[in-house]
Amino acid sequence: MNKTTTGALEGAKTQIASYAQSMGVPVNDRWSVNQTIEAISNKLTIMARKVGEGQILAGQVSDSDRKFLKASVPGLEKMPNANKMLIDWNIKLAQRKIDIAEMSDEYFDANGTMKGFNEIQRKWVENHPLFGDITKPSLDDIFKGQ
Repeated sequence: MNKTTTGALEGAKTQIASYAQSMGVPVNDRWSVNQTIEAISNKLTIMARKVGEGQILAGQVSDSDRKFLKASVPGLEKMPNANKMLIDWNIKLAQRKIDIAEMSDEYFDANGTMKGFNEIQRKWVENHPLFGDITKPSLDDIFKGQ
């Protein structure tokens, strides 16, 4: 997302650029980047519906459900820091799944069974917080743009 700007109006500006291009007005390549980001964000929204073995939302998805899911993935309408945090969060979650899968394989190889693994996993997760490095910003930080 370094090749564009993000924020509440970016989706609308991208749509206006698309209309302008349709009418023959030359537009900056940035707008094609925005359309690509929007497409990826929409795909991530669909993927957000299903997590692991279960589903967040079963059955048909309403417009409100879609908006809820869309808010959980990076996109043009979000501030740059929010997008970075969402991307970092998803990378950490994916790495956590890899780490636990590797631990699971090692545990089974050593013990020939998975009995007792849940307790080992629970203790490991307690000792390795997923978001231990995130600090809560103060209101001063938020309004100063930090």
